[in-house]
Amino acid sequence: MVREYAYEMTADKPGKLAIGEATVVYRRRGATDDQRLTTHPLEIAVGPPRRHLSEFINRRRAIFIIAATILLAGAGLGFSILRERRKQEETAAAAPVETLEDRYLRQLQDNETLRIAGRYADYFLGLSAVLKGYLHDRLGLRTQGQTTDKIAEALKAKTDQEKADAVRSTLHLCDRVKFAGHQPSSAEMDRAYEVVRTLIQSLGAVREPSLTEQGGKS
Repeated sequence: MVREYAYEMTADKPGKLAIGEATVVYRRRGATDDQRLTTHPLEIAVGPPRRHLSEFINRRRAIFIIAATILLAGAGLGFSILRERRKQEETAAAAPVETLEDRYLRQLQDNETLRIAGRYADYFLGLSAVLKGYLHDRLGLRTQGQTTDKIAEALKAKTDQEKADAVRSTLHLCDRVKFAGHQPSSAEMDRAYEVVRTLIQSLGAVREPSLTEQGGKS
């Protein structure tokens, strides 16, 4: 009778290993006693693992797939960044540039919320600030710390008598409301608003270099 036994061992590193005696217990058919078979010790030399060509091909294929995936992801990211940057540039180019008149007209409109709230002193304070700020930025007039008459005379020298008189009247009304407790009527508030709005629109339409060259900012 011949019996064959196969052993499978997994080694974690190369080198010489030893397998001790192995005892096999078996019983013949019809027998009542167990039989024992003992093997001899074995010495095994474990070498480096063998590399098959299929493993090399699979590894190269995996590296190629990973590299291609990284390149595609980088290209997609770069394309997205360029597209977003171009979109931002197009949006910035298409966006209208806010002019000086646009800015002050927006401030003038925002100031109307004070009138609606019944805060007339604050309303005329804001109206005066818009008017003086615009005259300073557009015509270079010195408005801070100047009297109403001086501002009107300086405006007359750069524009005409009608605009100077309208600004003088409006600033006098602002001073009366702010400092004398004057209660403005709706007609007075409408007229003051129209004076500032019309002045900004009319000077913005001219935009002659001579307006800012005469007198200069100070």
